[in-house]
Amino acid sequence: MEDVREWVRYVRPGFGDDLLRYTGMGEILSFGCHDMEGVRPFTVGADARDLLATISDHLAAHDWPIHLHAILDSTISTVLDVWEEVDRRHDLSGRRWSLAHAEPISRDNLERVRRLGVGLAIQNRMMFRSADSAALWGEEVAANSPPLGDILDMGIPLGAGTDSTVVSPHNPWPALWWLVTGQSHDGAPARMSRHRLDIEEALTAYTRGSAWFSFEEGSRGHLEPGAHADVAVLNSDPFTIDPEDLPSIRSDLTLVGGRPAHVGPPFSSLTPPNG
Repeated sequence: MEDVREWVRYVRPGFGDDLLRYTGMGEILSFGCHDMEGVRPFTVGADARDLLATISDHLAAHDWPIHLHAILDSTISTVLDVWEEVDRRHDLSGRRWSLAHAEPISRDNLERVRRLGVGLAIQNRMMFRSADSAALWGEEVAANSPPLGDILDMGIPLGAGTDSTVVSPHNPWPALWWLVTGQSHDGAPARMSRHRLDIEEALTAYTRGSAWFSFEEGSRGHLEPGAHADVAVLNSDPFTIDPEDLPSIRSDLTLVGGRPAHVGPPFSSLTPPNG
C-alpha cells in the first residue's frame, strides 16, 4: 500500500508520450488475489481482499484506471464485490477499469461487468492451456471460454492481445487465429462456434477495441483523419486467407507515425528504419 501511495504521489495517469505512456495500474495489486494460470483451486483470503479494496479505493480517489489479472470466476466475483463497493463511493463509469483474462467468466458476472462499465482484455493464453483449464473448470465451461459472443452481444468493451512475452510471443497472428478458429495446441476441443469471432470482429478487438483501454480510441485502431499513421502492409489478406493460415501472415512494411519502422524486401527501395 505504501508503494501505491508513493506512486500516486509522483506520477499522474496519462504521463508520457504516444510511444510510452502510463495509463493505469496492474496487473497485480494484491498478490493474495492473484490466481496464477487458473488451473489449480484458489481462494482469495480476507486479508488479500481487504488490501485490494484499500488499493482500489485509493486509486479511484486519484483517478487511476486499474487493469487486474483475474481468471477464475470465483476470483472475478471477489474483485467485482470490491469494485462495486468502490463504485458506490467514487462512481467507476468512464474510468476504463478492466479485467485481464477472465475466460471462464459467468453470465452473472458479465452482467456485473456491464453495469460497472468494466472492460475485458482477452489474450490467447488458452491456446496453450485449454486442456489444463478444462480439468478444473469442467469441459462445458472450457468449451465456452472465453464467452466472446456474449461479450460482444452485451456491448462490453473487448480488447484482444497475446499476454506476451512470458505466456506467448507478441506476434498478433497466432492470437487472431485462436480468436477466429477457437482451436488450441494442446489437443482440447475447439471453443464453441458462437464464441468464435470472424476476422473483422477479431481485428476490431485487437485494434479499436484495445485502444479503449488506454482512452485512445480516437487516435488508434483505425485509419481515419486525425488518427496516428500506424500502418502494416501485409503479405496476405486476412479477410480472404484460409483462417488456418492466419499465423503465417507477416508485415512487408510497417509504418509508425507515418515513418518506416520495418521494411521488407518488396519495399527495399524505401528508407530503412533509422535511415
